[in-house]
Amino acid sequence: MRFAELLERPLPLLAAAIALQWLTALVVALQAADVTLGAIELVDVVLLGPVALVCAHRIASAIGGAALGAWTLLVWVTAPWVLQAVTLASYDETLRDRVLPLALGLDPDLRFAAGVALTAAAALLVQLRSERRRVVAAAAGVAVLAIVLALTGDDLSRAASDGNMAGLREYFWSQRVLQWLPLAGVVAIARRSPGAALALGGWFAAFLILRGASPAVGLDGGELFRALVPALPAYVLLAAALPLLVPTLAARLGRRARPVSPAARRPA
Repeated sequence: MRFAELLERPLPLLAAAIALQWLTALVVALQAADVTLGAIELVDVVLLGPVALVCAHRIASAIGGAALGAWTLLVWVTAPWVLQAVTLASYDETLRDRVLPLALGLDPDLRFAAGVALTAAAALLVQLRSERRRVVAAAAGVAVLAIVLALTGDDLSRAASDGNMAGLREYFWSQRVLQWLPLAGVVAIARRSPGAALALGGWFAAFLILRGASPAVGLDGGELFRALVPALPAYVLLAAALPLLVPTLAARLGRRARPVSPAARRPA
């Protein structure tokens, strides 16, 4: 089967992506200093991880077509390896032992499940046929999320936020790229679906502002990543949307760049 045909019959791609995600989780579990596979971790890795991946594929396909859906799968499963590649040596141990296990569900923290639930909610939102309904639903969802986070969080500090942003420069190769990716992703998605851009951008921004500015959250021990675990799917989706900024790409891809509606999905 040619790759172009796989784009329109995505089940083989999804199966391969899920297998790679499981393999990545296994490697991370073996490398981390203290990972115990209890019931919560097994449910996260075996069940919730694939659910999030499938939802991410549906979100991307509904926004940018089959091609963006396939590209998002690739970005999703390679993100842990890319993060390791852009991390400086001084943060390798924290990344290996704390950050990656958190991001892959190898930790009993229920924030991983919260991220999966938010990804599923976003997948339902992008299935709305009316763009006006998408905008209204996204605005309402982001507002509720922001209120919940504000009521359950600590006092915010500009100094704490600035310190965390400076920490990116200390521990990663490029602070600016990490900051630029979600902003560019919002612009890219807004060209196709303002409602989806509001949902994904507001989702990530709410956690970044209302959790990343807490004095109790820092980068040194991975606390910032723990606080942002529910928003990491939004970050990956925004980063994966960057090809939508290429002016001529949609014309070259033709129907494979057209948004995929539920009725248009073909069986494998």
